[in-house]
Amino acid sequence: MENIKRPLAKVTTENNTMEINEHRVSLLLSINTANSLLSKKLDGTLGAIHGIGLTEYMVLNDLSNAHEYTVRRIDLADSLGKSASGITRILLPMEKSGLIVKQSNLKDARVSLVKLTDSGMEIFNNAHLTVSQKCDQIFAHWSEGELVSISKLLSMLSLR
Repeated sequence: MENIKRPLAKVTTENNTMEINEHRVSLLLSINTANSLLSKKLDGTLGAIHGIGLTEYMVLNDLSNAHEYTVRRIDLADSLGKSASGITRILLPMEKSGLIVKQSNLKDARVSLVKLTDSGMEIFNNAHLTVSQKCDQIFAHWSEGELVSISKLLSMLSLR
C-alpha cells in the first residue's frame, strides 16, 4: 500500500485520538535535515582550514559580539541551545587550545565567565571570512528577499 501523506491525519492510541498536522511534522523534519546538512558542510570546511567546528565558531561569534568579549557561561549555553554540562564540554578544549579563558565574576563567585582571547579573536576573524564565503556559495541562488523571508520565519522558532 502506498504511503499517502494527508495534511491532517488521525492517530488513535490506547487512551485517545488526536489529529496530526502532517505539514507541521514535515516542516520540522525538513528544518532538522537542513540544519544537519549545513552543519556538516560548515564543520568540514572550518575543521580543515581553521581547526574548529561550527559549534566552536558559534561560541567565538557570541563572544566577539559581547561587551569586553566576555559572556556568562550559562548565557552561552542558552544562546547555543545547550545544557550547562554541554557547554562545559565544548569550552574545555577551547580553553586548552587558548581560544578562550575562564574568569571569575568578582561580584558573584557563583557566576562563571568566558572571555575571548586574542588568539581566539584571530581564529574567529579568519573563520568568519570562510563562513561568509561558504554562505555565499550555499545561498548563491537565493534572492535577498528570500533570504530575509526565511530568516524572519526561522527567527520565529526561537521566540516561542
